[in-house]
Amino acid sequence: MFDACVPLRMWFGFAEDYRQIIINARQELVLLRANTNINSIITGGDTVHEPKITITRIVWRMPHILVSDVERLKLLQYVQHDLEIPLKFRCWDLYTYPALPQTNRHIWNVSNIPQEEAPRYVIMGFQTDRRNNEKKDSSKFDPLTLRNIKVFLNSQMYPYDELQLDYSKNLFLPLYEMYANFQHSYYGKQKGPP
Repeated sequence: MFDACVPLRMWFGFAEDYRQIIINARQELVLLRANTNINSIITGGDTVHEPKITITRIVWRMPHILVSDVERLKLLQYVQHDLEIPLKFRCWDLYTYPALPQTNRHIWNVSNIPQEEAPRYVIMGFQTDRRNNEKKDSSKFDPLTLRNIKVFLNSQMYPYDELQLDYSKNLFLPLYEMYANFQHSYYGKQKGPP
């Protein structure tokens, strides 16, 4: 038996950087569990275990802010006038490809459902033999022998240049630079040492 405390910013995308008060907004947390718990543990032995995880209680702790009378009047005006408070929504979609063919080149078409906003980021990760394998950590990713990667979005290619990756020679700087640019663009974090 154990307790866990997970910050709200790990569940909801907007909670990472939204610093305003939320008034009269309904929040809903929906948890979907896999049909097996095998991906939740890592063992080093040869015996296979079927772990049993039972969630007995979930407590949702939200900070409540007490404001001054002046601020309370401003907030009440928002509520009375039914003014719209913009709250950005972020959508994450996960697409898995169960088995890549053993070729040097592969094209994977991912369907894009038209929504209000076009995709802004594509994050890719590769895993080999980790699903339903308790001897391997399913939270880790494998570099494989990736030499280049391209994303075609509305007939535009990203990145424009060839990446020329080689993990055996530690040539993966372009991917790290993309990661740093993502951190700066998405989270507003500074690149490099402060």
